[in-house]
Amino acid sequence: MSNITPVKKVQVGINFGSDVMPVGRLAMRERTIYFEYDRAFIERGLEISPFRLPLKSGVSRFDYDTFEGLLGVFNDSLPDGWGRLLFDRFARTQGIVPSKVTPLDRLAHIGMHGMGALVFEPDYNANDAHDTINLDNLAKQAQDVLEGDSDEVLQELLSLNGSSAGARPKALIGVNQARTHIAWCQ
Repeated sequence: MSNITPVKKVQVGINFGSDVMPVGRLAMRERTIYFEYDRAFIERGLEISPFRLPLKSGVSRFDYDTFEGLLGVFNDSLPDGWGRLLFDRFARTQGIVPSKVTPLDRLAHIGMHGMGALVFEPDYNANDAHDTINLDNLAKQAQDVLEGDSDEVLQELLSLNGSSAGARPKALIGVNQARTHIAWCQ
């Protein structure tokens, strides 16, 4: 049974730290991605991409040749390099060829845990990382991935990666108030 569920529609929200404000909906049909703003979001007058996605009612369609059909404001939530490597290897462990994973599938795995204010539902991010992190163990796990011996650590590394960009291993972590423990950032 696969832990990667194909996604046809993603609800987009924005979270500035309190409640999630609905922004709109992304949908995919025959490799074409469409977006429609939520009417209440249009009324707020908050621009998320004024030049490429102006606030207006109706459905917008995106060209597949740019970011696999995902407009830049949403594509920026996806991981580059390292995060994509982790997710693609995880997909393979689930019996899924990474080329069959769509941008909407990837956004659903970012869910509510991306680097910016945009959040996505459904949220398939498996948030099962431990409360306390051992950096030596984390470095060993990253090395295991780079050497190809990684199936059992992929899910934890994906959770810690968030949607951070770049080609090098990294984790989104924090330090507790007393500065005595390194912990996973949520």
